[in-house]
Amino acid sequence: IGLLGSAGFQSTNLPVLVTGFLLFNAGMAAATFHLGQPLKAWRFFLGLRSSWLSREILAFSLFAPLPIALCALPFLPDFPFKSHFSLLTSYSALPAGVVAVFTSVMIYHDTKRALWRFPLSAIRFFGSVAAFAALAWHIEHHSPAAFTAVVLGKLAAELALLPRARDVDWSPHRHSARLMLGPLRRVLVSRVALAAAAVLAAPFQPWLALPLLLASEILERQLFFQAVQAPKMPGGFGPAGGVACPAGHRA
Repeated sequence: IGLLGSAGFQSTNLPVLVTGFLLFNAGMAAATFHLGQPLKAWRFFLGLRSSWLSREILAFSLFAPLPIALCALPFLPDFPFKSHFSLLTSYSALPAGVVAVFTSVMIYHDTKRALWRFPLSAIRFFGSVAAFAALAWHIEHHSPAAFTAVVLGKLAAELALLPRARDVDWSPHRHSARLMLGPLRRVLVSRVALAAAAVLAAPFQPWLALPLLLASEILERQLFFQAVQAPKMPGGFGPAGGVACPAGHRA
């Protein structure tokens, strides 16, 4: 979403748009299989009043046509109001994507788990959007400062939890910190190393920074899911449930 929003706003970098389109659709496909009962996803509208998972499905379904339009418009012949439609699509991508990501954050916040509370989840999810958006901007304008600041800032916010491992009294945050410094240590070290490599590569090879950033963000999501102190996964959508777990997340 960050790639699409930033590149769509600039409306000039087709390779970034296409890359964002491919990554977004790969994420959407993975999210479909991440559902407990994907064939029942059409029932999402039954839970719109009470379920953030239903709202997430609606938000991403409304966002999904925008990447197609952004990639297709440069190749379409002129038609009435094409420039207006292109402008509307370009400026709609980022805010629509932010709304969709907000619904994802609320799914996890709604579980009341300490590591998934709104501030921590929002930093991770919106931080990912900001990192990819800053990289797209850097690819177009050769301005690595914002990308470096976002990636390092997000990383610092994540690592701020680790000192809780030394707490005397048990808490969900102490549990998560000890997991990251223990069984998940290799994942944590790899996540930090890949993020650092992306920052170092960006000024010289911004396209090389993209897969490095993507890999580091995937590992960050692994930590997000595996380090949480949680007795069970959140419930499904609709009046009678139906989907075992929410979609995972999005470049």
